[in-house]
Amino acid sequence: GRALRFVALDLRADRELVCEAVRHEGAALRHAAEFLRADREVVLEAVRSGDCDWVLDLAAEALRADPDLSPQQAAANALAGPGARARICTVTESDAAAGGIRICLTVGLSGDATREVLLPTDSTLNDLAKEAVSLIGESTVVHLVLPGTPRVSPLDSSRRLVDFL
Repeated sequence: GRALRFVALDLRADRELVCEAVRHEGAALRHAAEFLRADREVVLEAVRSGDCDWVLDLAAEALRADPDLSPQQAAANALAGPGARARICTVTESDAAAGGIRICLTVGLSGDATREVLLPTDSTLNDLAKEAVSLIGESTVVHLVLPGTPRVSPLDSSRRLVDFL
């Protein structure tokens, strides 16, 4: 995190490097290139680090009032950001069921564990991610893989699950 202030300016504009730095120390956001301080995913990672209450003050002004970036929302978000170290959970089956949506979750690329869950129809991606986290038991965030969806962003956490299935 702190090392970001000593790197060359072009590296302060490297999104992957900055994301990794702010995951370790949110205050490293102050040394990131200006356009990255306006990047919602980068700022979310900084806020999620939880190392200081004022990290949002380092973000671009337009993001400071973003409800998805509030410390409370960031802490509750169970979706891993791009490049974050987290287990992969894949939705292998889904269908409508009495009282909600039946989903089959598989952990890892080799299918380390599988669980069938029933979620209410108004569930969000974050609700599904929390189910995946409880299945894994060793992490607070996961990378979700959904059929037909190229990438699930942590900024999608409040979106309705049914819109992705």
